Amino acid sequence: MKNFILTFVLLLCSAISSKAQISLNDVNKATAVGSKAALSSFDVSGVSSQILGTLKPKLNLTPEQVPQVTSIVTELLNKKKNALPMMASNKAGYNSVMSGIQSAFPSKMKTVLKAQQYATLLGLMPKSPSSTNILSKLLF
Repeated sequence: MKNFILTFVLLLCSAISSKAQISLNDVNKATAVGSKAALSSFDVSGVSSQILGTLKPKLNLTPEQVPQVTSIVTELLNKKKNALPMMASNKAGYNSVMSGIQSAFPSKMKTVLKAQQYATLLGLMPKSPSSTNILSKLLF
């Protein structure tokens, strides 16, 4: 009787543990679905408009500066969008791209802005992700 109970318990445990394991294929499918969702929910045009809506009045952008700033913001947002699929599968690659964006944004903006505008921009840039700062959507 003890052998029967022991065998039954072992079979039950092995059945439960095999159901609890997730196959690598399932993980890859979930990663692909998550990447597609992140990619489809990242609206470059909408985020770009929000960022420009913030920067234009706060930096007092001139009509000549607006298209240049728009171009910089859109370019970097597209780089981020292209890197989003790596977030789950290649974290180091994603972090490398984001680090590049974080350093490229102020350096590219410096070529377009006057000294006072640039100083204001540096004050607007978040040091860490923030739900209240629209620049976080670009930089983090």
